[in-house]
Amino acid sequence: MPGIGLTASLLMGARSLTTQRVAIEVSGHNLANVNTPNAARQRVNILQDITVQMVSSGSQGLGSYAESIQSVRSELLDKQVIRQESLSGYYETRYDMSSLVEDTLGENFTTTESEAVTGSDSLTGFQNSLNQMFDAWQALATEPTSTVLREQVITRASNVADDLADIYQRTVDLREGMFEEAAATTREINSLSSQIASLNEEIARIEVVTTKPANDLRDRRQELVEQLSNIVNIQVAYHSSNDKMLDISMADNTAIKLVSGVFGGGEGNATDITHALSVDATYNTATNNSLLIRATPNIGVASVLSDSQPSEGTLGAYVYSANDLIGAGTGTDPDTFLGQLNQLALNIRTVINTQHNLGRDMNGNLPANNFFDTDPAQPEALGLTVHSSYIADSDLIAAADATLAGANPLDGSNAYKLADLRNDSNINSYHRSIVSKLGVAMEQAERDHEGQKLIAAQLLQQREAVSGISMDEEMSNMILFQRAYEASARFVSIVDGMMETVLNMKR
Repeated sequence: MPGIGLTASLLMGARSLTTQRVAIEVSGHNLANVNTPNAARQRVNILQDITVQMVSSGSQGLGSYAESIQSVRSELLDKQVIRQESLSGYYETRYDMSSLVEDTLGENFTTTESEAVTGSDSLTGFQNSLNQMFDAWQALATEPTSTVLREQVITRASNVADDLADIYQRTVDLREGMFEEAAATTREINSLSSQIASLNEEIARIEVVTTKPANDLRDRRQELVEQLSNIVNIQVAYHSSNDKMLDISMADNTAIKLVSGVFGGGEGNATDITHALSVDATYNTATNNSLLIRATPNIGVASVLSDSQPSEGTLGAYVYSANDLIGAGTGTDPDTFLGQLNQLALNIRTVINTQHNLGRDMNGNLPANNFFDTDPAQPEALGLTVHSSYIADSDLIAAADATLAGANPLDGSNAYKLADLRNDSNINSYHRSIVSKLGVAMEQAERDHEGQKLIAAQLLQQREAVSGISMDEEMSNMILFQRAYEASARFVSIVDGMMETVLNMKR
């Protein structure tokens, strides 16, 4: 029965038209998303259709059909990108924060790099204030009766205290800003977690109904997961009861769930518990408290992640910069920037006072008060000041040597010794060590940042080779599918004419 064969041929042609049309649409979809972040290339899986048995001619194939539309992704590369995003966010933010801390010094060195480290030729900043103070002591030693030079010593010493307090306060303000940025970051984490949970629900629903992968939604979910990884280090796994959905936990503490199935950002039920992150306490200038992250579950009691603070991602960089790089500033911790500033203030006060107290004033009296005073209610760097008695009467400055009997206004021996303290290891050298340590930390952060950028770029390039959309390739495919579509249409037209001829023969 030739009519049966022609009918099968018409069906084959019609299905070919549908297959080529779907292929063209997929190529068009790829081209439309060539600039969409994290959009993976999609391709049509075209399979041979079934065959039918013909009475006279044996079996006849029914052509091809579009079995599915596949998103070309590598799960291994996607996991590696998520991991590297966390490191990229950490090193980039840590580098930025180190740069800002370095800026608080306000130093501007003008000669060689080695001289810049010593700070000997700084034209601005605290090193310059120290130099000017010791220069003032040197000038007073040559003319100890000069009221102008005595007042200059007071002014220059006050500048040292003020400049050190300014550096400290700028750093404290920067630290407060880190608290605010960390709080904004936790809100972003909660928002991303909720969005990922919503996509989990939508992907599961669509894939159950259609039995086909929701490629575009999966691409969007991958993009959000990578954004989340950039700001906090995470661990990603498939949901225990539905592998179409993802669960996300904090890598530093997997008990802290950010996403569980269709819940995220602190929403959930008794089975799927998720946590909302927040900064434990706002910044308190009086206590200079540590930056800690709190996790609040939808059921149960909130907990501070004391032993498992974020160690990577943007949030981890804020925690490190606020607590380890800058520090709480409540003492003289040599490993934190504020602690070093407090130690420097203590060194200046102790060294200057010790030498000053070995002199005599214009009246031949031993000093009744220390030259530098402190406010015990303030950190050392904020409380340092010239004692009010010297501000009121500069004649009380002990420029003369105490070993000389009685008053000797022309003696400036002690002022010379005070000027020589510029070489004391506890003052200039200690300040240089602060600058040097900060410079080393800055260089290390820059190296880590640049190295991570290279690693991340190479990995993204590898993934692009697998999943990336090529305009040239898609245009070639579109032409190929277009020609196949035109040929299929021609085939259908020919078969239709043959069918009409057969029908006319029977009339």
